[in-house]
This record gives sequence, C-alpha cells and structure tokens, in this order.
Amino acid sequence: MPVLYSCLLVSVFSCSSDMRDTRHFHDAAGLEEYKVIWRRYNSEAQDDSVLFFSRQVLSEAMENHDTLTALYSGVYMAQAWLFKEQTDSVLNALTMMEPYIGSQKDNSLKYLYWSIYGGYALKTDLDYTKALEYYNRSYEYAVASGCPGNQLRILLDIIYMFYIRNDANGMRYAREAYSIAASDGISLEDRCTVEIMMAMMSFLQGDDDSAMQYVVRAEKIARDAGLEPLYPLIFKIKGDLCSRISDWSGAGRYYDNALRYSGYADVGIETMIYLDYGRMLQHAGQYVKAGDVLSKGLSISYESNNHECRKDLLSSLIDNSLLMNDGSAVASWVGIYRQYLDSVSNFQREKEFNVMLMSMQKVEYENRAQAAELNYLRSRQRMMANIMVLSVVVIVFLFMVILYRRQRNTYKLLVEKYQNYAEQFRKDSEKAVQDTDQEIFHKVEKLMREDKIYRMKSLTRDSLADMLGTNRTYLSRAINNVSGKSFSDYVNTWRIIEATQVMADLSKDVPLKQLADDLGYNSTAVFYRCFQKETGVTAGKYMREVRSMHRDVTTYRQIDKSA
Repeated sequence: MPVLYSCLLVSVFSCSSDMRDTRHFHDAAGLEEYKVIWRRYNSEAQDDSVLFFSRQVLSEAMENHDTLTALYSGVYMAQAWLFKEQTDSVLNALTMMEPYIGSQKDNSLKYLYWSIYGGYALKTDLDYTKALEYYNRSYEYAVASGCPGNQLRILLDIIYMFYIRNDANGMRYAREAYSIAASDGISLEDRCTVEIMMAMMSFLQGDDDSAMQYVVRAEKIARDAGLEPLYPLIFKIKGDLCSRISDWSGAGRYYDNALRYSGYADVGIETMIYLDYGRMLQHAGQYVKAGDVLSKGLSISYESNNHECRKDLLSSLIDNSLLMNDGSAVASWVGIYRQYLDSVSNFQREKEFNVMLMSMQKVEYENRAQAAELNYLRSRQRMMANIMVLSVVVIVFLFMVILYRRQRNTYKLLVEKYQNYAEQFRKDSEKAVQDTDQEIFHKVEKLMREDKIYRMKSLTRDSLADMLGTNRTYLSRAINNVSGKSFSDYVNTWRIIEATQVMADLSKDVPLKQLADDLGYNSTAVFYRCFQKETGVTAGKYMREVRSMHRDVTTYRQIDKSA
C-alpha cells in the first residue's frame, strides 16, 4: 500500500506541469479544517488514518487545481510514512514535491517539508549533519510563519536528535523551547513534550533532581489530558533515573511500562527503550535477559531500517557477550558492528557533525559578540545623550537661578524705591501751602492723612468737594497741579501706601482680599491691578519681598545688640 500511495504522488506531481503556477485557486477555509484533522490523527498516532485521509484530500485537490492543498496532502503523507519507517516512500514523495515547494509562499508548508527531510536523514542514514541542516532550514520557515507551535515542534525534533546522541549540547534548544511553551496557544501535548525534553537534557547533564521534576510534571499533564502516546518516553526517563541510582527493580517496572505503550511511539523511541533496558540489565548482572532485550531492539531496528540506536545496540551486545565470556558471540557481533560502521560511514559523519556544530557555535559566539558590542555602543550613545540632556538641564537651571536672582533684585529695588517714595509723599503732604490750590490740596491731604477718607468705597470727586466746601473743578485742578496725578490715581496712591505699610508690618497677617476691602476697593482684581500699576510689582510678590527685607533687618539688629 505505501508503494501505491507513493506512485500516486509521483504521477500527480509529474503529470501536473502547471502546478508551478501558484495563482491557482485553493480553499483556505477547507485547508485549515484539513490541518486540524491531520494534527488530530498525528496526536493519536493514527498514521494509517493520515494516509487514507490524505489520499482523499489529494484527489479532490487535483480535481480543483488546488496546488497548495495537494502539497499539504503530500507532506502529511510523507510524514506518516516517516513515522511508519517506510523511508523509500518518504524519499519519493519529498523528491517529487521539492520543485513545487520552493514556489509556494506558505512558510508553514515549508517548515513541515524540511522537518520531514531532517527526520528522514536521521532515521535512514543517521546523518546528523544533514539532519541538523534540514532542521535549521525548517526552523527558519517556522519563525517566518509566525506560529510559536511550529517553532516549538521543530525545536523538539532537534532536541531529540541530540538526545539519541547522548549530547547535552541540546540543552540550549530545550531552554528555548521551554520559553516558547509559555506562550499562549500552545497545546497541552506540546507543553508535555517540552517537559519531557527538559527532563532528557537535565538527565544528560547529570541533574537528576531537575530531570525528575520535569518528568513528574510531564506525567501529570499526560494523565490529565489522556496523552498516552507520550507514556513511552515518560516511563523510559523514569527508568533511566532509577537505573542511575541502581534501583534495578524500579527501573525494570518503568521500562516494562514504556514497552507496554511502545505501540504509540515510533521505532526510534522503541529501540531506544530496548537499548536502555538492556544496559540496565547488564549493570544488574542479568546478562542473559540483557542479551534478549538488546537483540529484540536490534531486530526491530533492522526490520524497520531505522538507524537511530543500531550502533549503540550493537556496541552493547558486544559488551554483553564479553561479560558472559562468550568469545564466539563477541566475534560475531564485532563483525556485524564493523560492517555497519562501514555501511554508514559513521565515523566520518560524526566528524562532519561535530565540525558543523562547532561552526554553528562559532557563528553564535560571533553573533553574541557583535550583539554585545552593539549594546555597548548603544549604551554609550544613550550615556552621551543623557550627558547632553543633563548638561542642557544644568545650563537651563543655572540660567533660571540667575534670572530668578536678578528678578528678586529687581523686585527688591522696586520695593525699596516705592517705600522711599511713600515716605517722601507723606513728608510732602505735611508742608505748608501758599495759594488757593495749595490750600485746597492741604485740606485734602489732611482728610487723607488724619481721617483716612480714601478707605471709603463711596468716595468720589463730588463727595470730597462737598466735604471741602468747594466744587469738583477746583478740587481736580488742585490735585492735578500739586500732586501731578488724576483724582483716582491720587486716591489709589494713599490706598497703596497704606497697603505697603500693612504688608511690611510683621506683626500683622492680613489676607490680601481683606486688605483690598479695608482700603475701599470694590473688588480684589481692581486692587491687584492698581497695586501693580503703582509699585511695578504684584501684591503677592511685594508682600513676600518686603517682609523678607524687614525680617533680615530685624535679625541684623538682634545680632548687633547681642554683640
């Protein structure tokens, strides 16, 4: 049946020369529904169902000239054949689809395609270098797809490859996968798998406590969500942990449980369980049973043409024969082992993989060094910018201080000037008068000084003229000629002079609103306007400045007295 499906793909893609034209219609909504079905079958390890369903979708897609759906059908068929270890069918399908994959803009499709190619290189030839190359290409498309789930699944493939090599360098990929698994939209199956991978890498690093914590969390997720296909790896890791502390009976129970569910796992995981189970039996001194378990794993490896654990299975069978002092068996297994190494050129491939890994680490180191240098330059730029901003702030601050001091000095001069003016005004008002204007003005001054009639809100030229027994014309002329002010300015001068006296008196604390009312103003706003016109300073600033001046004078006098 796999050959029949493969032939179907070959005929479809070879006869459809117009599939390179990506302008053909495809049912986007229908394709998303198909993807959900494919993923469900994969999570339930129903590879035959994937193949059957994909063949139907493929036929329908070709009738509708739906290139993208046809390619997805082919990719999922190839993936199912990979899980079933039908590697010839996998290669035929991938080869036929390759010319059409490149012309597609669907990054999820390309991610899936190259991840299958990586799995193929790993399972058939144990070619770690090629597998990592394909996996890295797949990861680039997974990132471009914008789907964290795609990134996570290809990272899991990479981690698994390092695990079967017993290579703890996979931990950096595991940590990256673990951070992605915290994202929204990640399935429970993927979260559980990440916990398993972290347990694997922790075990390889010798951190058994962390490995146990991860695998316990994975088992809880798997049991709660009914993820039986993940049981084989969970029980295998628990068996490995028991074996490391020489708990042979506990390890045996977990390995048996892992094999009980091995029907859900692919052949690579199944042979790995047999390998670790056999090695545990060797350490426990059960050489006969160890030989049977290892032989069973090797048999499955040859039957399925899976290379993932074959080298280690052969090596362990040689060790087991030596422990049993069975010379003929040792010779037989050594011959098979050498033949296998020659057939896959394992040493050369191991060397190539290590070179590639070192090259990747070098590139990563260089990227980190460049990033660190870039961060340093950015930090330096930020520091210089901050210094410039701080310098500007300091300059502005100093300018404001200087401006403030100059303004304070200006206010002080204005206050002093008006204080002197007010004093002189009072002295001039006490001088004798010579003529009529002087006589009238003298009477006005007397009323202002002694009776403080300027406080009257109803004070007008007419009312003041009546008080003096004259008319408003003579009154205005007398005030204008003697004081040089209009009637209203003259009255405001008396009011403002008293206001400044109250402000200067530290024993009084009269609010400005009340002061305005006491001085005869109908509104505070008029008082403020008249005050600033008369003194050149606002009422509030004048009060603060004059009180400050008087406090300083009082302090100096107290110091002089104490001295």
